[in-house]
Amino acid sequence: MPGPEPKAEGQAPAAPHPAAVQPRPQRPYSSSPDHKSLNDLIKESSNAHAQEIKSTIDTMRKERSAFIDRIKKLRIRLEYKESELVAITGFLESEKAKQDPKKGRELKRMKNMLEFKLSTEAKMSLSAERDIVRKINEVSAQLDDFYKVVRLERKQGFIKGDIEQYKKELGELEQSISGLDTKLDDKYRELKHVLGIDERRMAKPKPKRRIAPMPVQEINLEDIAVIKKKDK
Repeated sequence: MPGPEPKAEGQAPAAPHPAAVQPRPQRPYSSSPDHKSLNDLIKESSNAHAQEIKSTIDTMRKERSAFIDRIKKLRIRLEYKESELVAITGFLESEKAKQDPKKGRELKRMKNMLEFKLSTEAKMSLSAERDIVRKINEVSAQLDDFYKVVRLERKQGFIKGDIEQYKKELGELEQSISGLDTKLDDKYRELKHVLGIDERRMAKPKPKRRIAPMPVQEINLEDIAVIKKKDK
């Protein structure tokens, strides 16, 4: 069987993807391999109450897993919306810097005046009417840049609303998971009690601290000679 492929020199290991809520691991009932698994203990006990508790735990774990999947999807959407907000905000600021609000108001008044004249003038030649329509189109084209900023501001508001909604849903889901974790802890304690499992007995013993031996000081021949001279 071929061994694992060697990593290229200088190649950094892939960073794990961050997650706000990690999957809840299965609860071990003993650190010793001599003890049996949870399912084995339940089967051997033939305890209907224990089986009912285990079924409830499985249902709660599936619900928790569904919450985690929902959180992952929401975080992807949130990341996309936040990137979109940064992009549209930068573009909006650059467009606003190019515009003069005073000129925009003047163009709006001019367009309103031309449209009013076109709709109320009783006696108007065809050429004069065409000239007014042409001016209205020119003013509308200039106003389009100002309306673009308005549309961008409206879209920016929608994006901010989406971000707030996603954050609210994420907070609610994380609270639901926290509540499930508390209930799962209670169910696991109840199951251990029904099966007669002593948590203190099954706790992993702490390793004894070993006392390191004192280092032996080496003495060479010259040291022995000096010691003998001092004794004389």
